Amino acid sequence: MVFSSLSFLLLFLPVAVLGYVLIPNRFANAWLLAMSLWFYWTGDSKHIGLLLATIGIAWLAGILLENCRSNRIRGIILMVGVAALLILMSYFKYWAFILENINAIFHRNLLVPEIAFPIGISFFIFQAISYMADVFRGEKIIKNPIDMALYIAFFPQLIAGPIVRYHDIAKYLDVQYRKPRLQNFADGMYRFCIGLSKKVLIANQIGGAADIVFSVRNISEFSVLYTWLGAVAYTLQIYFDFSGYSDMAIGLGKCFGFEFLENFNYPYAADSIRDFWRRWHMSLSGFFRDYVYIPLGGNRCSAGRWILNMMVVWLLTGIWHGADWTYILWGVCYGLLLIIERFLSSWTAKIPSPIKHFLTMVIVTLLWTMFRADSLNQAAEYYRNMVGIGAVGFVDRALLFQFRNFALLLTVGILFSLPVMPWLHKKFLVGKAAAALNVVEGMGLLACTIASVSYIYMGSYNPFLYFMF
Repeated sequence: MVFSSLSFLLLFLPVAVLGYVLIPNRFANAWLLAMSLWFYWTGDSKHIGLLLATIGIAWLAGILLENCRSNRIRGIILMVGVAALLILMSYFKYWAFILENINAIFHRNLLVPEIAFPIGISFFIFQAISYMADVFRGEKIIKNPIDMALYIAFFPQLIAGPIVRYHDIAKYLDVQYRKPRLQNFADGMYRFCIGLSKKVLIANQIGGAADIVFSVRNISEFSVLYTWLGAVAYTLQIYFDFSGYSDMAIGLGKCFGFEFLENFNYPYAADSIRDFWRRWHMSLSGFFRDYVYIPLGGNRCSAGRWILNMMVVWLLTGIWHGADWTYILWGVCYGLLLIIERFLSSWTAKIPSPIKHFLTMVIVTLLWTMFRADSLNQAAEYYRNMVGIGAVGFVDRALLFQFRNFALLLTVGILFSLPVMPWLHKKFLVGKAAAALNVVEGMGLLACTIASVSYIYMGSYNPFLYFMF
């Protein structure tokens, strides 16, 4: 069950909201937990035990940390708890990948098991780690196991984020703090509809263009711009898909009185790689910054140590995204780019902002191509074609055909990936113009929501990028 499905929109969500409104406050968290477990069960019943085990490990570690007075023992408890969770995640995400590479490198014939990938494991494992780390740093523990389970398993952010860190959400676990209010529900559903529209009307549709290009077996039979069309389409798809799910998660959280931090801030408006990662998947960037980069020493160290810290963080970032060399190299490339960018900052500061923005987006698009490719070999083939090596020309009939089909969608995608709406709100901040803009925006969103539900009902292309999670 995903947010952009009829079963969620017409069955699960109405039941969850109605029950939350009608039951007494003292049962509110238990109700939300029951609904969250139902949500996970419908999508991945085989691994619900893994989710419960993760919750149990984090809860037990928190109790032990709270009751231990020795800093040395507390450190050991934290390390054991984190190691247990990382071992669980590594088995499901990376064990088959490790065995395959051992076989390839050392010419062995080890049996590679088929391990089903648990949905959302990267998110709920990181939230459990966040809880243990924050308790170690002095945050109060969650004594009630129901509240503990709700923090990790709460369905809005369970399978696709954002990564909700404990110290950001702790106060909202108190039912009295988040009394249900009509305005909260209205604001939450408004945000949810924005995310649904981004996912269904833009990401899903543009994703069709990306899949057409990336499914080509021999890309050298096509033109340079045809290859770039697929790369740009995927660049837009992954943004609207992931940010759309984040919008829906934030909106659903607000409906139930939870305030999740923002996860995206128009990353395609960035004028540097550093700026891009301050805007893209901010919950992941913040997690690695606070729990890996700063404990390693951050930038308060020698240049050599700082480079090492950066490469460790970005290697882990690549690994987190999936068990494939494309993801690992993708993360390493970003680490190297950020290091280079820092050392060239005095020179790049002189470059006009529009040029920096263009160069940043070229780099981001090229790296998304690696991220999307099935293998490093396929990525290399696409890169050769993108620079004209082996391509049949600059333009071909396939490009013209696909461009006619997707030109409007690509234009809409590019337009709304930039902060157009904030600019309009700022320009028409007061008076009748602002009121008129709000009415137009509301009516437009209503139309988009109806269209989204219609597309889902008709069974249109509706992928969920599981590989990222």
